[in-house]
Amino acid sequence: MAGVAIASGRTSSRCEPHRRVRMPHSLQEIRSWAATCDVAKAAEALGISKSHLYELIKREQVPFRVVAFGNRYRVITASLISYLEAT
Repeated sequence: MAGVAIASGRTSSRCEPHRRVRMPHSLQEIRSWAATCDVAKAAEALGISKSHLYELIKREQVPFRVVAFGNRYRVITASLISYLEAT
């Protein structure tokens, strides 16, 4: 296993875990999505966590349309796009 380079030019045998950060989707990419998307994908597009978006949905504080199917939610993509274009 390769070491981690440190400032002095030496390497450390410790490996730091890397968090994968997902960049928010572009409007052009979102426009190519299906008519609805899941909460995780919508949260990525907004740059917030999935749990935060679920909390906003629960409190009915989302500024775009969300449809409930039993205990699942789908975000209306056109409504999400309109919101993103306005912000």
